[in-house]
Amino acid sequence: NKRLQLSWIEQGSIWITLDDNEAHYCKVMCDSIFGRKNFVTNVVWEKSDSPRMDAKLFSTRHDHILVYAKKVENLKLTRQKSDEIPSHYNKKDKDGNIYYLKSLRAMGGEDRREDRESMYFPLVAPDGSEVFPIRQDGSDGRWRWGKNKIEKESNRIEWSLSKGKYSAYYRIFYKEGLGVPPETIWKYEEVGSNRTSKAEIKAIFGRKAFDTPKPEFLIKKILEISTSQGDIVLDSFLGSGTTSAVAHKMNRKYIGIELGDHATTHCVP
Repeated sequence: NKRLQLSWIEQGSIWITLDDNEAHYCKVMCDSIFGRKNFVTNVVWEKSDSPRMDAKLFSTRHDHILVYAKKVENLKLTRQKSDEIPSHYNKKDKDGNIYYLKSLRAMGGEDRREDRESMYFPLVAPDGSEVFPIRQDGSDGRWRWGKNKIEKESNRIEWSLSKGKYSAYYRIFYKEGLGVPPETIWKYEEVGSNRTSKAEIKAIFGRKAFDTPKPEFLIKKILEISTSQGDIVLDSFLGSGTTSAVAHKMNRKYIGIELGDHATTHCVP
């Protein structure tokens, strides 16, 4: 089904692992290939679990993982499971629901009155005074929500009084089971290091294969975030075969490309 195949392609993502020598040049090149708007993030992987004492200047502990989407608006990433409630959910309502507060005034880009004139209007504070969305520099800002949404979700609005002035916030409730978005720093304790991956290869083949193999847990995390069962995973520089091995274990379809002798000595086994 050509239409189905096209939807798979348009939902795809590419993950490129490089060190400091090439990552930034590759970023510029990928911007020209995929478009800057389709850049998703730069994940920092802690590839070393100890400092290199023989380093002349800096002991490098990390690699970069550049992530691009074919079409960022179609990209669907899997949130990470978490048994812990994030610490910033630091409030609880009378029914026991956990939440945190976020300013109702728009902040960051396009937060001026002229950016969204219709979202500049007064709100009535608990003391009956009118409160406008004023930026920190004293200029007119705008609210995050329009009048209709404020009316509809007024129960989520909470007021804070500081130095005689009221500020409007809204509640963001914690939803159990929703998970947390993947973060951009991956520690070796979570996904393994170069030492981990070398030990994995040695345990299977009894000898060293590469200087920088990737640990299985690193590939597993990438596939957990970016794919579902039955999706196709392509590694066009397969190396010792780790990506295909992990994809196989996770019930993904996979394609691996490797031109060296280890295509038969390592990848196939």
